Amino acid sequence: MQYDIHPIFIHFPIAFLFFYSVFVVLPLEKWFPRIQWKALRIILLVVGVLGALIANSTGEIAGNLNRPDKNILNSHQWFAGATTFFYVVLLISESISCIKNFIHKKISFKTLQKLFSFIEIILTFKPLIIILAILGFFSILITGILRGIMIYGTTADPLAQLLLKLLGI
Repeated sequence: MQYDIHPIFIHFPIAFLFFYSVFVVLPLEKWFPRIQWKALRIILLVVGVLGALIANSTGEIAGNLNRPDKNILNSHQWFAGATTFFYVVLLISESISCIKNFIHKKISFKTLQKLFSFIEIILTFKPLIIILAILGFFSILITGILRGIMIYGTTADPLAQLLLKLLGI
């Protein structure tokens, strides 16, 4: 007998990734300068991304067990994948400075070192990080609304009808 274990695994990644986005968007480093924000953000991302990967795989099982509307399920899966993608890029962005010295020692070609430095400059650009965190937050929100529609229908959430119209479902 198979069980839908997706709800067990989905809530922690949502919380960790949500708080990561809040910590990036709000100027908390200015308000609380003694806290090691970078380490905290990396921990939130590592746990959140690993949880999201587990949640994505258990979501496949849930989709086969529950058999919701295919269009809504496909949209839910797409936004869940987009969420995971945004936060994986943010994890790379946050941790790239930690592995920079290691990479430069291992790569002896100047062209690859310059390419890596260029990628680092792009991925550590603060406005890009903020934009990705906001996009990740909204993709979490949309994914959750779609999951709610699959479980409770369109009347439980006031945003459900609007989202379905926007998505053309």
